[in-house]
Amino acid sequence: EIVARGGRVLAVSIDEESRNATRFAGAHAPTLPVLHDGPAGLARLLNLQSIPFTMVLDRSGRVAYTTSASNAAAVAKIGSVTRQLLESSTVASTESEGGRP
Repeated sequence: EIVARGGRVLAVSIDEESRNATRFAGAHAPTLPVLHDGPAGLARLLNLQSIPFTMVLDRSGRVAYTTSASNAAAVAKIGSVTRQLLESSTVASTESEGGRP
């Protein structure tokens, strides 16, 4: 649904071994592109203290929402924020739940 409406979903692995992330994504989300960055790249730049970490960007590339949660409520919130962004041209939310924008 997100891709059909003009959105993109990417996973960025910070694992030492790119095979681990690719294998995980294949088992859980086979249509999700997995990019490998390793622990010294994006994770260090964002100063990630925990994983998983989800960041939703608006059309301009600004952070609209972040969370470190992965429970059903967090997944629902990610979907809600993403749908809001797809329906408008403005930032839907600048709030953060357990993560940093």
